[in-house]
Amino acid sequence: MPVNRNETTGESVYISPSREEHEERVQKPFYETARELIRRNVSKESSIIIDVGCSDLVATGPLIEEGFKVVGLDLDETAVDKAKEFYPNANVFVADIRAIPLSIPEEHQKF
Repeated sequence: MPVNRNETTGESVYISPSREEHEERVQKPFYETARELIRRNVSKESSIIIDVGCSDLVATGPLIEEGFKVVGLDLDETAVDKAKEFYPNANVFVADIRAIPLSIPEEHQKF
């Protein structure tokens, strides 16, 4: 079953249909603010950014173009295909974060 789909049209609600619409979404203040925080706090040389639920890389695509190392993960194959179209050199994959084993030390578990 596809995820992130509009029940009426069947289209993804989080994927830009065209490069122009993608660029418009990229410019939204929320995404630019998030990218600015990353620019200030993350080393391009020694860090990898994991974008979970990356959609068409609207938040992190510009960072890829700036030389940041980004791995994009999304459940939706259509989103991943669109991300690869917009950013051909992107490391983006269909993946379910719930299937990735995480080891959180017991002393840090809050649940």
